[in-house]
Amino acid sequence: MTKQEIIKYIDAGAGFYLDFFGDAEHMKTTDNGIYREIGPKDGEHGIRFIYDLRLERLSDDEVQAKIAELKALSLPVWWPLHSEKVQRLLHGKDYVPQPPVEGDEFYMALFPENQPETISAGADITQIKNDSGF
Repeated sequence: MTKQEIIKYIDAGAGFYLDFFGDAEHMKTTDNGIYREIGPKDGEHGIRFIYDLRLERLSDDEVQAKIAELKALSLPVWWPLHSEKVQRLLHGKDYVPQPPVEGDEFYMALFPENQPETISAGADITQIKNDSGF
């Protein structure tokens, strides 16, 4: 698996994790086709943030406008780490990805050389979609 593929999985994992916030009774998720926002329902309290940005199909000018729009919201944003286009537009045209440093999201992934030598046999990993799945 390449580093770029690992980064895509990190982005997907972040989206999966953040979806749990929107599933809480007092929270709601909205999707405008470009990104999703999680926030509290009317009359409730909770964090608000933006994630699942889908900017790749937009032109550079449209992405720049969306970046400005998102920054103006002053909310936490999970910027897609795997998107060189978005990263370049966020950090400038001369942006060169830097090797990850300890503590980065990148280090949440285990590279083959860091994985345990033995893995428990018989473990099934499934994604649960609803309460009855437990």
